[in-house]
Amino acid sequence: KSTLNAALPTLESLFITSAEKPGIQYIEGAQGVIELYEDILRATKKHLYVFHSGFTDEGTVGETYYKRYLQKKAKRGIKTKILMPLIAEFKHLPLEEKKHNIVRKFLEPKEFNIPGDIAIYSGKVTVLIHKKDSIVGFVVENKHFADSMKQIFNAMWKRS
Repeated sequence: KSTLNAALPTLESLFITSAEKPGIQYIEGAQGVIELYEDILRATKKHLYVFHSGFTDEGTVGETYYKRYLQKKAKRGIKTKILMPLIAEFKHLPLEEKKHNIVRKFLEPKEFNIPGDIAIYSGKVTVLIHKKDSIVGFVVENKHFADSMKQIFNAMWKRS
């Protein structure tokens, strides 16, 4: 019993999130990205903010799943703002996709060229790092951190 009582504070710290200690979850592979997207659908009430790299998750999770995800997101009324580099692969994309509640702004690649994606939603920030043959990342659940990242996003949005 004394061993359990001694270990209890450490065990509690693994599960309790606060302003001082954010909750962190790691993501790996296509299944991890799908779980992340499902969390976005569950948790997001109104807005999703995305710093988008030159990589598309459609190839990671499959075209069928990705299209269903976009449809579900739109049906739930989630509005998405995306900042992304203006590279050849994206030049065909419209600035606004009303069907999916998406608005994009393009930035010059020499000024905005990130190796991964950052999404901000419902007190969470996700980071996905795309490598040649894999995808890894993490979710930080902390309202203060998410609010800070949203302020950075909004400042960049206004200036673009």
